[in-house]
Amino acid sequence: MIKYFIQELSQKRTPNPCIVCNYSVKIQSLLEFARKQNIKYVATGHYSKVIYNSKTKEVELRRAKDHLKDQSYFLSGLNQKQLKYLVLPLGNLDKKEVYQLAKEFHLEMFSYIKQSQDFCFVANKSLPIFYQKIFGNQQGKILDINGKVLGKHNGLYYYTLGQRKGIGLPGGPFYVCRLDLKNNSLIVTKNQRDLLRQHIVISPYHLINSKEHTRIEKKQVYVKVRSQDHLSKCKIRFLTQKRALIVLAKPKMSVSSGQFAVLYDGQKCLGNGRIIDSY
Repeated sequence: MIKYFIQELSQKRTPNPCIVCNYSVKIQSLLEFARKQNIKYVATGHYSKVIYNSKTKEVELRRAKDHLKDQSYFLSGLNQKQLKYLVLPLGNLDKKEVYQLAKEFHLEMFSYIKQSQDFCFVANKSLPIFYQKIFGNQQGKILDINGKVLGKHNGLYYYTLGQRKGIGLPGGPFYVCRLDLKNNSLIVTKNQRDLLRQHIVISPYHLINSKEHTRIEKKQVYVKVRSQDHLSKCKIRFLTQKRALIVLAKPKMSVSSGQFAVLYDGQKCLGNGRIIDSY
């Protein structure tokens, strides 16, 4: 996962190690261990639901009752073989109910342990030190959208599209509008409209349920481009076996390459795709 994280940053993309880790390392390793121990199912504390559809004979991943805590975004890369043996007991509970149950079962640790939102391999406050150690200084120019030089940056890997904090320019706020890889330049703007994108190209994409292509191409679905993003109406068109185009009903801000677009049909999570371009 660290190798993936560094590789994405080196290409000036925004990595999402949590999604990749769930399907390739964490859940997969748990299931493999369980099989060796003759354990059929694995339960985790993710806020989401796994539902068996008797008509399609497949399992479906659905959003949790508590939409604020829903983690289907992070599980969107799982496949049938993985979801089939996954049990998610928190899916029908909200956070308050979970903490109340913990209290009733005398699990006092939950009352004082702070919830972590850091990466498991490096704390968010330590990320600049991590970047510095791996990449060193890669100074370049900070430009406005008209090409005027406003200052200098120490490396494009410190920034992501839409970022406001940490740019270090007077007279702001400024927002990261584009990363010019060819010229190692950071393009910023004061106008948030410059961040709007209506078309998102994803590759590769992953669908949790088979034979979904034709059905969802014909209807309106929803998409999230970050875990804390709101659901946005969209249409999807599958261009090849690996590439698809998402067209948003309304433009969305800060669509970052490297992140994952996760698709929904109502409460059902359809799958995801890695963002490679937006315009």
